[in-house]
Amino acid sequence: MPKAPYDHVKLRVTWYGSEPCEVGDELVTGTGRRYQVIEMKGKQFRCMVLPSDATVQSKQWALTWNSRK
Repeated sequence: MPKAPYDHVKLRVTWYGSEPCEVGDELVTGTGRRYQVIEMKGKQFRCMVLPSDATVQSKQWALTWNSRK
């Protein structure tokens, strides 16, 4: 069951970018799911699920990952 808007989630992210993501930035998946970064500790990002109509005043990053099976 997917998380509801404003729920907190933990994402394990390996960052491949010249410029790092920061707290407050928005991560967007290929399916359009949106997350706002709350805290970063190494590869673990604590995020909040954003509703589709939420506005964020910081940078937006495309996020891709391999799901665990």
